[in-house]
Amino acid sequence: MLSKVPKNALESISTVSTIKSYKKGGIIYRKGDPSNWIYFIFTGHVAEFVGYNSSVEIIVKTRKSLDYIGEMGILAEVPYPNTAIALERVTLIAFSKEKFLELVLTNPSVLHYINRELIDRLVNSSKNTINAMYLDAQGRLAFALVNLATDKAGHTNDTVINITQSELASTAGMARQTASMLLEEWREQEILETLRGSIKIKDINGLMHIIMNSELK
Repeated sequence: MLSKVPKNALESISTVSTIKSYKKGGIIYRKGDPSNWIYFIFTGHVAEFVGYNSSVEIIVKTRKSLDYIGEMGILAEVPYPNTAIALERVTLIAFSKEKFLELVLTNPSVLHYINRELIDRLVNSSKNTINAMYLDAQGRLAFALVNLATDKAGHTNDTVINITQSELASTAGMARQTASMLLEEWREQEILETLRGSIKIKDINGLMHIIMNSELK
């Protein structure tokens, strides 16, 4: 987002930025909180959750170092539309709403980047809706894993996804027992490895093959 912002502008805004740290499980902001800050992740991983109903929250994306969160509420002038939680100890660089909007207004490249990101999110949301309608359980779970492992540029860089099996099951729209059974099958096939609180993908092409077969059915 900031790659085309002049150095002097970055130096200026850095003087009014704030460094914030959160322990594992710490809530950075909740859905409905005032959108007062945008956060750039310096270290650690953050999960974004959206509410499905009063008792269920679904993880929609994990963010890593150099990613950012909280911008949509600021730009839309609405409260934060989701909840952000630290998956491990994280360090964030925070810009206030006022300073971020000043940066956007004086540097069109920032808004252009965010608009492109928004289009990608809308396309991905459409894919999720289609998959929920046409993919079987294996396809939905494989798609959820590929989606969570893919960065904003469409590259699968991180092989470890910080997510519990319960959270993954909710994301894929299935019972935890079903997700656990499928994960165990894929572990035996060496497609992935289940860890405590995370999943390591060993064969991304294997997951893609499962999705394609699911679509063909």
